[in-house]
Amino acid sequence: MAKTHRLDPTPETVHWGYLDAKIPARMEVQSGDTVVVDTVSGWQEVAPDPGLYSPAHAEIIGKLKPVMGPHILTGPIAVRGAEPGDTLEVRIKAIELTADWGWNIMRPLRGTLPEDFPEFQARVIPIDRERMTAKLAWGPTIPLQPFFGIIATAPRPEYGRLSSVEPREFGGNIDCKEFVPGTSLFLPVFVPGANLSAGDGHAVQGDGEVDLTALESFLEKTARFRVPILGGIWPLYSLANAEFMHNEVPGASVPPVVMERMRRAQDKGPEFARREGVEIAREVLQSIKGMVQGVQVSPPFGKCELALEVLEGL
Repeated sequence: MAKTHRLDPTPETVHWGYLDAKIPARMEVQSGDTVVVDTVSGWQEVAPDPGLYSPAHAEIIGKLKPVMGPHILTGPIAVRGAEPGDTLEVRIKAIELTADWGWNIMRPLRGTLPEDFPEFQARVIPIDRERMTAKLAWGPTIPLQPFFGIIATAPRPEYGRLSSVEPREFGGNIDCKEFVPGTSLFLPVFVPGANLSAGDGHAVQGDGEVDLTALESFLEKTARFRVPILGGIWPLYSLANAEFMHNEVPGASVPPVVMERMRRAQDKGPEFARREGVEIAREVLQSIKGMVQGVQVSPPFGKCELALEVLEGL
């Protein structure tokens, strides 16, 4: 039965500014469980007033220092049974603001218009959580749409320690404002357990961080973690293709009955073999439909029309 867990930010459950496959998991959950992840954001340079910080936040920035990047990430969270090569589905169920302020900075030579704003500027911006608005110092009140800038599985172990700034294949600092409740994010798994971290909460952002940052704030995310089973299908193109897959591709095997069907079809000509390969792929797809959450049909040799033929009529 699926359970609900909670992971709060403490000096022991966050990592500041970096991602690394060596960071041990702070929590382990089952596939299908829900986790409430609380996060913090900011430090003395961007928000000097010590009265703004919660005790937990103050302890984190008092005991830890940033490494490579500025983002304070909660995690990692391991999903039992997730293995390298799997895909982790992060289904965002809810996001809530947990503080009445956020921050925004501009740095010299950064952002979209670096020459127009050459001085360092830091602003603390009040947030009305009840109305879900923020009042800007120069007048306007804007509606909020909170989301997480960073959601990431652990990087490949061979990468070593990486800055939290650059997004990569494992997710990371994507800063996509569409990661709102109801969204599912699919991330590759590179270490046992997947080891997911989250942070860089944004109260609101446009299409990108034009002045270097969004309205950075404190978010609590409720998400369901699942390791969906995805089926991979490669339509066979010829008998030679089937033999190559069986003999030369590590981890791939072509059952004798399929090899014999391709052999008989090839005896009739290349077009017969191609059609037989498509038909076999359709049969496989029909047989696994009820057992998987998704299917990838790979076009052999870049022949996308064969992949489309497999999907026609389904």
